[in-house]
Amino acid sequence: MEKKKNSEEKTFFRKAGETIGTIGHEIVIGKDKLVETVTEEFAIVKKLIKKKLAKKKSAPKKATKKNAKKSSAKTKKKTKPVAKKKSAKKTVKKKK
Repeated sequence: MEKKKNSEEKTFFRKAGETIGTIGHEIVIGKDKLVETVTEEFAIVKKLIKKKLAKKKSAPKKATKKNAKKSSAKTKKKTKPVAKKKSAKKTVKKKK
């Protein structure tokens, strides 16, 4: 009868296996919650970064328009006719 009684009782190894299984299950649940939270936070941060970059991209476009106006003003100054000074004619003596 002792054999029957021993088989009904859980052995040490069986208890340890159940405990490890329970711990593993809890780890999986915790990992899933962590991944979900990090994914949500990552999406929020990604949106904020896009907004910041969108603001920075619009500023250089305005600056290039100003540069274009400045360059056209410079070319207008260069295209104005400039009166040239006439140099006096010099006589050159030829040697024979």
